[in-house]
Amino acid sequence: PAWFAVKMFQTGVLGMNLEVPRFMVKNGFDCRMGPLETILFDLVVANGKDSAAGEGKISKKERLMRDRKFVEAMVFLAVECELNVMSMRKGDYMSLMHLAAKDDLPQMVLCLIELGCDINAVAGDADDSTPLMMAEKGKGGRDGKSAVILRKRGAKSDWREGKRGGGAGGGAGGWGSVGLTKDDNIFKGKFKTMTIGSEEAFSKVGKEGKG
Repeated sequence: PAWFAVKMFQTGVLGMNLEVPRFMVKNGFDCRMGPLETILFDLVVANGKDSAAGEGKISKKERLMRDRKFVEAMVFLAVECELNVMSMRKGDYMSLMHLAAKDDLPQMVLCLIELGCDINAVAGDADDSTPLMMAEKGKGGRDGKSAVILRKRGAKSDWREGKRGGGAGGGAGGWGSVGLTKDDNIFKGKFKTMTIGSEEAFSKVGKEGKG
């Protein structure tokens, strides 16, 4: 039944185990059906909850590896499932970048930048929040890694500072240009566990805005 297939897909993606969802897609499963319209947002929210739950309980290395699993799931949804990473959440018009920035998820922020997400997207809340505004008000604060990344990519804390939108930041400078430490830069080198080949291929996706 369709409901069971949807639950299997959701469980695999949000549980950071892509073996079953990838098999399903290769065999014709339509991951763009209505019941899955929020899965991109669900994934970022799940990453934030996982990060908060593990704070002070797991090592930095384990945290990075868990964050990498969430990033791999995002790449799977954007590249293999061709879901639209530029979409806005119904109701508050938050983008994926807003949610990742608010919970200070630097690896997810980097991933979304490379996938072509708008770093100056404007939410539908009372403050017309940009991702940088959310980062500075959120978990990491002004000096959090997500805020640092966004500022280095030219993000605005207020969209009135410059032209609204147009801030998709794929490419420029690569992963090593955002001020993270060697341990934080989990994308250095090849994507051994991803199916899209290499960092070069991943950057190309970001520049072309696929998804």
